[in-house]
Amino acid sequence: MGFKFAAGNVLILMLVAQIDAARPHISLELNKPSQACVQDIFASLKTVGPLVKGIMSAVTDCKNDATKCASDVGSITSELAALSEDIEAAVTACGGGSTACAADISKAVGAIAQAETAISNAVPDCKGNNTAKCTADISAAGVDLAGAVTDIVSAIKDCATESVKSVTDPSQACVTDIVTAVLDIKPIVSGIQQAIPDCKNSTAGKCAADVGGLITALGSLSEAIEKAVSDCGGGSSSCAGDISKAAQAVGEATTAISKAVDDCKGGDKSACTGDISAAGVALTSAAVDAASAILDCKNTSKIA
Repeated sequence: MGFKFAAGNVLILMLVAQIDAARPHISLELNKPSQACVQDIFASLKTVGPLVKGIMSAVTDCKNDATKCASDVGSITSELAALSEDIEAAVTACGGGSTACAADISKAVGAIAQAETAISNAVPDCKGNNTAKCTADISAAGVDLAGAVTDIVSAIKDCATESVKSVTDPSQACVTDIVTAVLDIKPIVSGIQQAIPDCKNSTAGKCAADVGGLITALGSLSEAIEKAVSDCGGGSSSCAGDISKAAQAVGEATTAISKAVDDCKGGDKSACTGDISAAGVALTSAAVDAASAILDCKNTSKIA
């Protein structure tokens, strides 16, 4: 399931992340539209982080405290609107870019819109004391955001101007590993989105197949994260912290899916789909942490 791309593209990813604070001795040769494009994409990525934390808090609060729940949902609604503004700015700034660039941003826009719809559904459900439906709506928004994060990371790769000639950088394998891990999350998110309705409405066999596929995919993702831990050794404390948090979140997703195996076999559909949704929220956190590591683990100090 791993995603591989050329070293030249890895180089671009590592260099464009320096746009906000480029060192004087680094020459990126980015044209103005591409520079604005990449800046807007990174702004979107930075906006997602606190939004995901808010969603994770809301899942807990909306089970136990109606007042906190209402406050959380209101904050998430506002933060989603801000994220939409950031990604819409990227749509404008990245106009005229490659087909892949446009497709990445379009997918991110769609995923964010789905998250907004889920949160809109949460407003009446949470007010009506329908705790199960309320938390399901919020979890669905979290899973949609995980997809948006992977699309945003794809856009970082595809929307940069390919104009830097060469680089010698010991962190190249590290950044490659991290991007691979982030992009590996995308099909798992799709699998979770498929498993939730299957385990709620379809036969036990189909649900079991979905959950089994998720366990296998999460195992591969764990291996990708472990490779990043190895290759990024010796990096900054923030780099190590990001990867450690991503690994922990993947572990939480794996635990939730492992629990789903028993709950889904036992016929408790509510517990079963709750486990799968919990895995989706954990994966959203993993995606954000891994994407943050792209910013923190890069090293562009050696330019040939």
